Formats: sequence, structure tokens, C-alpha cells
Amino acid sequence: MPTLRHAKTADGVRIAFYAVGDGPAVVMLFPYHVNHLALNWQVPLHRGAIEFFARYFKVVNLDFRGAGLSDRHISRLSLATCADDLDSVRLHEDVAIDPSSKLASASGRAPLDVNSRHHQAVTSKELAPSLRATATVGELIEAFESDKYRWLVGVQWHPERIGKDQGMSPEVEGVFDAFVQEAARTTTASR
Repeated sequence: MPTLRHAKTADGVRIAFYAVGDGPAVVMLFPYHVNHLALNWQVPLHRGAIEFFARYFKVVNLDFRGAGLSDRHISRLSLATCADDLDSVRLHEDVAIDPSSKLASASGRAPLDVNSRHHQAVTSKELAPSLRATATVGELIEAFESDKYRWLVGVQWHPERIGKDQGMSPEVEGVFDAFVQEAARTTTASR
């Protein structure tokens, strides 16, 4: 089975998913009553279909809330919550990061997976003149920095909603760690 990952929905439910293959993203869904990533991978017909499409696409498969390897104890299930589950696993893995940025340094210069849910997006047209884009997906700015201040880094994805098991990815943890270290340095210097 491909590497299992977890994302967190806006209402805090852990959704199990995996992505396999390269190319444009395609979500492959199984009926709710047979929705189980590990078991579906063992069914030759299902696995064959996933592997076939993975030759041409990035196939994203998930267990909806209450099913499979996702959180089983849920308070409600509806079309809207299923849409939230789908939204939680929306990944952008083609993030272009400025290698000279604080973001690149803090993340170990590793590629980042970001899960964007922009109802208000920032492009170069909206970015303040004192800021520079440091991570982009196409025209969409995912991170920005200011060279005017010692450590001003902003991200527009939701790092708290994607991680390995229950935590964030090591690359995103590096960004948080760098922020905490810089804040500690400021506090120590002012004493």
C-alpha cells in the first residue's frame, strides 16, 4: 500500500489518505460501505485500477470520516462533511520555493507539500511592496517574507491540517522551530 498520510478537517477530524503517481491530481473514491484504504488495496481489481491511473495521474484516495482508517467516532455525516473531507486532502506538491529564503532555510530546503484552502488568495498584484513572494504554486503565493525585518515569514496554507500520523511534516515543523528559536533569541537579547 502507498504511504499512508493524515490530514485534519476544519472541524478536527483526521482523514486517512494516500497519493500515488505523478501528473494532474485525480481523486478516486470508493462507495462509503467499502471505504477502507488498506482493504481496498488488497482487492486486485481496485489496486489494478489505482495503479493503472497512477501511470498518468497523481491518484488521491481517502477514507471518509467514520470509515476505514479515518477517525471512526464522528458526530455527523453529510454531503457537506464529505466535501470537507475531500478538501482536507487537497495537496499542492509543485510548490516553487525561493532557495535564498528564510522559508527554504527553515524547512531544510526540502520540497513542501501544502494543503491550500484559499477563499481569499494573494497573487503578486495584492502583495504589499515591502513583501516578497518566497513560495508559489503557479500565480498563487503560498509564502512571503520581508527583508526589512529580521524574521517575518508568512504562509498561506494550513500546516496544522497535514502531517505524518498526528503531527506536522518535519519540513513544516522546521518552520515553526525556526520561528520559536528567533522569538527566544529576541527575548533573551532584551533581558
